[in-house]
Amino acid sequence: MRKVGYLMHIGQTKEAIKRAEILYKTDYNFDASCYLGCLFINGNKKYKIAKDLDKGKYWLKIGADQNHADSQFFYGLSFLQNAKKPDEFLRAYFYLEKAKSNGSIYFQELNAHN
Repeated sequence: MRKVGYLMHIGQTKEAIKRAEILYKTDYNFDASCYLGCLFINGNKKYKIAKDLDKGKYWLKIGADQNHADSQFFYGLSFLQNAKKPDEFLRAYFYLEKAKSNGSIYFQELNAHN
């Protein structure tokens, strides 16, 4: 993942994304899939990455379904962020609770500020 971050830092966005995809596909690196999910959900003007909620959720779901705590946290937030229907709130709650149970550092950080 350091190489991915470095490539992003020096502006080689496409290469960084490709490297993260390879990390997931060859090593099942769920940090890489989580990174990609967050990258696409948020977008990034500096690196010219358009927001793509569907693509972001796709990458986050991969890790969330494999008990990757941080993927579960961000996947849950992705439902909460745009929730309009009861089932979206339930999905958000379900994945955020799983993230909490699995020790997501982001969930712990959120709790520390409340």
